[in-house]
Amino acid sequence: MFVVARAPNSRARSHLDEGIGGGDGVVTSADGEYALFSRPYHLPGVETTVSVALAAVRGEPTGAARGRVAEAVAAAKRDLDPGERLAGGGELVYGVVERADATPNAVPLELLAGAELRRPVERDQTPTDDDVALDRGSFLYRLRALGDDLSDQP
Repeated sequence: MFVVARAPNSRARSHLDEGIGGGDGVVTSADGEYALFSRPYHLPGVETTVSVALAAVRGEPTGAARGRVAEAVAAAKRDLDPGERLAGGGELVYGVVERADATPNAVPLELLAGAELRRPVERDQTPTDDDVALDRGSFLYRLRALGDDLSDQP
């Protein structure tokens, strides 16, 4: 996933400069107004003040998920055949971030490690629950099910 941040003024640009620390995989525009983050970063100088203000003024929690908005699912790198074993990435599948409500039967990428295909999956298609045999007794599967149950509660 990628995040593009806009620094609308010189103070915000200086915070981005301090948080980036000289490269680290961040690409900035020539004028310094935009920064592209290609992996997670923590910018305490920006985040802390916003978190404190939201908690104190609005009573809103920060750093807490409000629901599942996106899902990392797999897509086949090539046509896949029944009997092939998948990994959570690697030679056979790649990760795709989709809207969570657009992928109701897709298997989350993290659950595919060791899963065996039951049905063929065409290149660039997303394996569904019906396409793979998952280890439903694994710790990761149970943890994911717990998270799913909690996200269904109001």
